[in-house]
Amino acid sequence: MLLLCVLPVRAVDGDWGLGALEEDTPAAAREFLGEATSDEDAQTLFSGIFYAAGEKLRERVREELRFCVVLFSVVTISSVAELGDVSGRAQRAIRLASVLAVASSGVTEMNSFTAEALATLQELSDYSRSLLLVMAGSASLSGAVAGSAARCAATALVMDLLLSVGTGLIAPAVCGYTALSISDAAVGNKALRSAAGLMQTLCTLSLSALALGFTFWLGVISSLSGSAEAAGVKLTRTLLSNGLPLVGKLVSDAAASLSAAAGLVRATAGVFGLAVVLSLCMGSFLRLGCRYLAFRLTAVLCRCCSETPLSALLEDLASAYAMLLSLLGTGALCVFMAVWSLMRMSL
Repeated sequence: MLLLCVLPVRAVDGDWGLGALEEDTPAAAREFLGEATSDEDAQTLFSGIFYAAGEKLRERVREELRFCVVLFSVVTISSVAELGDVSGRAQRAIRLASVLAVASSGVTEMNSFTAEALATLQELSDYSRSLLLVMAGSASLSGAVAGSAARCAATALVMDLLLSVGTGLIAPAVCGYTALSISDAAVGNKALRSAAGLMQTLCTLSLSALALGFTFWLGVISSLSGSAEAAGVKLTRTLLSNGLPLVGKLVSDAAASLSAAAGLVRATAGVFGLAVVLSLCMGSFLRLGCRYLAFRLTAVLCRCCSETPLSALLEDLASAYAMLLSLLGTGALCVFMAVWSLMRMSL
């Protein structure tokens, strides 16, 4: 405890790592965060983010509405062509042509959206390491060495697993699911639809397992380490106060002041870090979410007009984008929970 009271004197003159967090802020986050720093309060940070998101959303909605018009036009032309084919000889050709037209419109940007989701997840993983190290360092000055280290290690492990799952499972599953859905819409094979459903279920279960396992681990860490570390810190302060006349009381008070300062730094880093994480994911969330809603809205409109295989295909394409959203959302949720857990630590 004496050593803790002496060593951080140099850190007080600096910014406790907050400057490094600001420098490490990804460019994608600055698109929504602007030039905000850790000195800003939470209301200013998040109001600025949501204002910038609103501006981007309006632009994106206009683009996706045009995309919806294109998709709906393809479906309408296909329906009119099928009605005009009285003999029924061209039904198969019309179906194949309409499926190819919808697929070309929907799959053209699928690879770029998938790559964007994985790149955002990689940036999120890299920034979360810096953020959690700063927060864990301030928490260790308060005596929560084991708990903060365990939280950092668990988050790093989960993010690595999530990147591996995203690259090795989710991305190939999204491509396979899309291909099977297009094939099913073209030929109407139930086996293809069952295989596509199996891929979707596998992705959902894997992401749910990671999120639930990480939540359970955070709960275990909080319950095991929190009370034990708090009791150890209180015992040390009591021994110092009673065991060393005059000097012990001064050391104990200095340690308490240091712990309070470290808690303030941890809260500041946590608020700014949450703002950066939200800003980093916001762009991908808007693009993926708007494209998902575009497919879903068009599918609903098509079902209102007529029940065709194209309606099911549009819903399947929307589900593919939903899987990418789930991948990115799981990563953001894990980082949010880890940061919030460190912010709520009290000794």
